[in-house]
Amino acid sequence: MVRTTFLALIISSIAASAWAQQATQDDVDKLRREYDEKLQRYEQMLKDQSEQHRKEMQQLRDEIEKLKAQGAAKTEGGSLEDDVEKLIQQAQQAASAGEQSAGGRAVPTSGAPSAGNEFNPRITVFFDPVLRFDDAKVLNDKGHDVSDRFNFRETEADFRADVDPFAKAVVILSIPEEDRNEFGIEVEEAYALFDSLPDNLRAKVGRFRTEFGKLSFIHTHDLPQTTRPLPITTYLGPEGDIENGGSLSWLVPNPWNKAIEATFQILNGENDTILAGSASSQYAYLGHVKFFDDLTENQSIDVGVSDLFGYGDHQARDNVNLAGTDFTYKWRPLERGEYQSFLAQGEMFFLNKEVTAGPDANSFGAYAYAQYQPMRNVYFGNRWDYAEGVVDDKAQGWSTIAYVSYYTSEFLRFRLSFEHTEGDGEFAPDRNSVLIQMTVVFGSHPTEPYWVNR
Repeated sequence: MVRTTFLALIISSIAASAWAQQATQDDVDKLRREYDEKLQRYEQMLKDQSEQHRKEMQQLRDEIEKLKAQGAAKTEGGSLEDDVEKLIQQAQQAASAGEQSAGGRAVPTSGAPSAGNEFNPRITVFFDPVLRFDDAKVLNDKGHDVSDRFNFRETEADFRADVDPFAKAVVILSIPEEDRNEFGIEVEEAYALFDSLPDNLRAKVGRFRTEFGKLSFIHTHDLPQTTRPLPITTYLGPEGDIENGGSLSWLVPNPWNKAIEATFQILNGENDTILAGSASSQYAYLGHVKFFDDLTENQSIDVGVSDLFGYGDHQARDNVNLAGTDFTYKWRPLERGEYQSFLAQGEMFFLNKEVTAGPDANSFGAYAYAQYQPMRNVYFGNRWDYAEGVVDDKAQGWSTIAYVSYYTSEFLRFRLSFEHTEGDGEFAPDRNSVLIQMTVVFGSHPTEPYWVNR
């Protein structure tokens, strides 16, 4: 009896143990299944959130590029940067006001200007000296030799302010080295900008750089190379085209939702390179249309056409027409952030200039350059120029310039360039030059267009 009872207890213990082990295994399997299901749900949730984040980032990039396209046309007025600065100021003031009302005592906000400063001008100063070494003479506008010397080139003072809620004003004073150790002062630009007009319109009135092509519009210190391209200096002047007049730009609505801007400008026609200069008695007219698009999230293009019509004499008998096309391609991989980019740009010029007292000029000019950024603050590039003469369209000139730019910050840039030029007729004789450029900026300056990641 005892033996039977003992055997029964052993058998029941073994059965209970087996059942418990089976129950434990079932629980483990159940927990594993629940864990796997939750893991799958979380993975799907993360995937969905990642996809949503990617779409939102793409939308933001699209909006940023559209704003860039609009802001590129507004750079000279500083409107985009000014609007951002104004929003920052308003946010700081609102935060300060909120702290005051919440705590009964204002906590000072560092750098936040008072409302009384809102319409004070933002001031920027640029200076842009160049040390040059040449194997042939370089003559300035007065015919004096400026080769193998430290050339101070130009200092600029840039003033920008909100006149009222509807208008902004820009005044840029230039102090160029007109001759060896002789300086003058010029009003390079002074205009009012109305960029809050209805129907995507923007107007500018005063003295300004005209919107012909790409690099004529850019100030000397902001150029991607030390010197201005040969066709621009040949057809529009050594500083590009600067005129007194009015400008109206329209951001064109279109079914493709692309950035298309059309600009019309009426000018005094006082360009002294191809028009009548100060003897002009008739207006000149300039039109420019540009198209901007993102090819991919890493690539964009900008294409434009320009046309300038005016007169080459004070009696308005000699018609002058300068047409041009421009193209810009930019690549910047997002995964490399601010450390890598590539930029390619070019323009073509077609000049038809009637001359009553001599043969007409039908000239062609072009430039193209490529710029590569291998690391954050370093840019390498090379530019090729070609132009036919204005006085004699059989005369030819060409040049090439290789350069490397290094930015210690957005306020200080060093650039080393090697330039080779050749020409006949009205163009400079053959020359090789080494140029060492330093550009210094202080103040609340506008964006430099060719530091790609600014």
